[in-house]
Amino acid sequence: MHIKNTPSTYTLIGANLLPLIGVLFFSWSLTEILLIFWAETAIVGFFTFWKILLSKKIDDQEVQTIQKLKESNPEKYNGLKPGKTTKFFLSVFFPVHFGGFMMGHAFFLIALFGDVGTPLQHIDMKGILFSLSTLFISHLFSFFMNYIGKKEYLLYSPQQLILQPYKRIVIMHMAVLFGGIFAEALGTPIYALIILILGKIVVDLFSHAHEHKEVNQLSIT
Repeated sequence: MHIKNTPSTYTLIGANLLPLIGVLFFSWSLTEILLIFWAETAIVGFFTFWKILLSKKIDDQEVQTIQKLKESNPEKYNGLKPGKTTKFFLSVFFPVHFGGFMMGHAFFLIALFGDVGTPLQHIDMKGILFSLSTLFISHLFSFFMNYIGKKEYLLYSPQQLILQPYKRIVIMHMAVLFGGIFAEALGTPIYALIILILGKIVVDLFSHAHEHKEVNQLSIT
């Protein structure tokens, strides 16, 4: 798959390189790296929430379903409008479900790696927050450049958008999981953490490229 040289690609790479700097120059351990990657999930969820709210694409199946409901009972279902009803439901459902997903993921990481790396009370919280702020800016830049600027809100319905982060995050965190196990097995030397971070960047780039490849195909058809 071809990865295009776009500004959003460069910001993605730049933001993901900060954990590498932390490992090389500030003695970050597996704990800091996994904490950053886990917290980035919340950033992805935040922008997915706004994508759902701003989406202008109406699902064809939803239109047909609402039409049938109105025909079966006009008085009861006359107020239903395609798009708005589902958008409201998903904007409430998604944060709850995604929050549960993040909690489950956190417990899983603690169970696997809780006794590895830096104790939580000694982690470099300022560095982690700075790294997360750059990741937030990267996602914010992509949001305005691609979703708003390229009018991707016309191409994806809320039903499609709610599935997008799970596809990307599951693939990314599977890579992080196996990378973390690999790093732990080697005693978390610096080179193992470097491989973990670079592997995550590669997965992120391909996920980003795949997402916007789908957008290009949709805009053509």
